[in-house]
Amino acid sequence: MEMPALLTGSGCTVDLFSTETNQTHENKYYRNSIKASSEQHEFFAQLLMFMGDHNQEYQWIIPGDSEINNLLNHSIESEELLYKIMPASIYKTAYQWSQPERIIKAA
Repeated sequence: MEMPALLTGSGCTVDLFSTETNQTHENKYYRNSIKASSEQHEFFAQLLMFMGDHNQEYQWIIPGDSEINNLLNHSIESEELLYKIMPASIYKTAYQWSQPERIIKAA
């Protein structure tokens, strides 16, 4: 089972932040599909800006690949936002699991 299906089946709302050429934008498990540039540098800049602008709207941010995960782990300056990133947030000492209202998957 794919992550979006698992999360949606658990009662979460999932949004996708991905390149405009990504074929998964039509997945029925995504509530919103946010399309970004296909150019890597611009994609990362748009992702960081989106996360900063919508920080309070999401409880988890799940990077879709290791390159995005590395960028986020090294670029986020807000501790609050850093702890929303999965899997980086598993390192938080006092992490408490709760059912997220909204999740964004960056792929």
